[in-house]
Amino acid sequence: MPIAIARASNDDSESGRRPVHPRKFNLGVFMQALVVDDSHLMRTMLKRAMVKFGFDVAEAGDGLEALTHLNAVHPPDVLLLDWEMPSLTGKQLLSRIRGDSAFGTMKILILMEEAETAHVGDAFELGANDYLVKPFIDETLREKLQIMGCSPSYCTLWPRATWDSGTSTNARPAS
Repeated sequence: MPIAIARASNDDSESGRRPVHPRKFNLGVFMQALVVDDSHLMRTMLKRAMVKFGFDVAEAGDGLEALTHLNAVHPPDVLLLDWEMPSLTGKQLLSRIRGDSAFGTMKILILMEEAETAHVGDAFELGANDYLVKPFIDETLREKLQIMGCSPSYCTLWPRATWDSGTSTNARPAS
């Protein structure tokens, strides 16, 4: 018997009820992703891939726009973050995000032009879950997401992971 995935609607205007955020009740809703890259082409390619993988996707053109988005809505399940951006870099945004407990469960995949040891080390030290060197193919992105525990089919069937700030690791809650 197939498992039905509920997609909550924010439009309850017909019933007169206030909209309910789907995460309050841990419904099997689609995972949320935020794509942050200063390249419109890269954002478009990432968004298409993430939608194909089953994510609901929002996008931001730089770190400041991403920070505004993150503070305005419920944190996404996964953040795809370009390391080199104007105004607020990926490194600066990552530092701010991991300094705020509201974003503790969010998985972060850093996107880099080159896998320079110093940049990769900085990313992991600041709390990134993994990194990916551009350009890449969709299958490589899917594999990275699965390694991070962000495969929509996987995450909608199990409780959300929590960020354990004491050990800086992500762990599945005991069932």
